[in-house]
Amino acid sequence: MTQKKVLLVSYSFPPSNAPAAQRAFYFAKYLPENNIELSVLTTSKNISSLGYGNSMNTEGMKIIDTDSVIHSTNSTTVHQAITSKNIIKNNWLKKILVQLMIPDRGIIWLPKALKFGSDFLRKNNAIDSIYATAPSFTNFLIAYILSKRFNKKLICDFRDFYVVNGLFKRIFPLNLLDKLLEKTIVKTSAHLIFISKNMKAVYENEYPFIKNKSTLIYNGFDDSDFQNIQAVETSNNDLKIFFAGSLYFESKHPRDIFMLLDALETLVKNKSISKEKIEIKIAAFIHPDLMMKIEKHFMFNSIKLLGIIKRENVLLEMQQANLLWHILGNSKQDVGAIPIKTFEYIASEKPVLFFVPKGAELSEIATEFNLGYICYLEKEFKEFNQQQILKAFRDIVIEKRKYQSDKSRFKNFRRDYQAQQLAEIIQNLN
Repeated sequence: MTQKKVLLVSYSFPPSNAPAAQRAFYFAKYLPENNIELSVLTTSKNISSLGYGNSMNTEGMKIIDTDSVIHSTNSTTVHQAITSKNIIKNNWLKKILVQLMIPDRGIIWLPKALKFGSDFLRKNNAIDSIYATAPSFTNFLIAYILSKRFNKKLICDFRDFYVVNGLFKRIFPLNLLDKLLEKTIVKTSAHLIFISKNMKAVYENEYPFIKNKSTLIYNGFDDSDFQNIQAVETSNNDLKIFFAGSLYFESKHPRDIFMLLDALETLVKNKSISKEKIEIKIAAFIHPDLMMKIEKHFMFNSIKLLGIIKRENVLLEMQQANLLWHILGNSKQDVGAIPIKTFEYIASEKPVLFFVPKGAELSEIATEFNLGYICYLEKEFKEFNQQQILKAFRDIVIEKRKYQSDKSRFKNFRRDYQAQQLAEIIQNLN
C-alpha cells in the first residue's frame, strides 16, 4: 500500500490542555502506524481556557509551529489561561468583536497559518491531502484555502455544529457569510467526518449531497493515558462524586450543577441519605457569581472545589472517586454531540451519573453500554432524578456493588482504532 502524506491543521494542539487539542494529537500519534506520513500545522501560542502543560508526548512528531512559545508546566494546578473573555473587559466591545470575528476568534491565527502552511506545501509537493478538525472553524477555512491554492484533497472533521444547529447565531447579513462558509466547506471537501450519529444525520439532512462522502468517527479514549494512573481501591463507605470540565456559566446553556445539589438536599432532608456520606469534588473554573450561589447552598460543606487542574490529575481524581458526574446543557448541540469527557469516563471504568436533556444521543450510549445512572434536565423528571441518585447511593455505598468494564466492548471509541478509520478514508480518496 502506498504511503500517503497528509498535512493536519489544528489551532489547538499540546501543550494546550483544551479538549480541542486531544483529537488532533491522537490522530497525529497513531496515523503514522497506519502508513500515513503526517505533518501538523499548529501554534503553541493558542488561547487555552484550561491552561497548558498536559502529558501528551509530541516527541518525534513533525510539527510546523507558527509561534514557538514555551508554557510553564511546573504547577499541579493549571491556572485559568488567557482567553478572549479576560483579554477584553468591556462587554459591549466583546459582543461587537464576536459578531465581527468570522468564523470565530481563531481568525487571528489565519494569516500566520496560511504563510507557514504555504511555505511548507511549496517545499513538500508530495502532500496528498489536508485534514482539518474543528473547532475552531477557522481550521477548516485555512485548510480550504491551502487545498485550493495547492490542489490538495480536503478532509474536514466536524466536532461541533456550526451554522446547522449551531449555538451562536450571528446578526443579519453576517449570518449569510457563515452559511456560505459552511456550505462551501461541505461541498468542497473530498470527505467529511462527524463525531456522533445525530450530528452526521443533521448535516446530511441539511446537505443531502454529502451522504456518500461522510463518515462517523466518535471521540474516544487512549489506553496509554491510563497506564501510568495507578488504580485506586476506593472506599465505598461514602459516595465520592467527581466532576471535571467546563460549566459554561455565562453561556445560554450553562451546566446546571444545582440539579444534583438540590436533589441531594431533598434526599438528605428526607433522611434517605446521610449528608456525612457525601463528598463532591469539582475540577472547574467557578465564576464568582456562581461561587456566591454555591457558598449559600445546603450541600456546600460537602463540596471540594479543586479549580482547574492538569489532565493527568483529573484522571487520578477519577480513580479516587466511586461515582463520576457528567452534565450537559439543553441545547441542540448537547442533544446531538457526545463530549470528549464521556470517553475518559468510560475508560476510567467507574459508574457515571449523567444529567442530560431528554433524547440526547449520550443517553443512548450510556444505556447501550450500561455506563451508570441517567437523570434528565427537564423539571418534570425531578422525582425520577432523585430516585436515580438514591439508587446510585444504595448500589455503591449500601450494596457496595463493583463495576467492571470489558474495554473490548468499546472498539469504536479507541483512539488507535479511530486512526485506522481515518487512514482508510485517506487511502481511498479519489
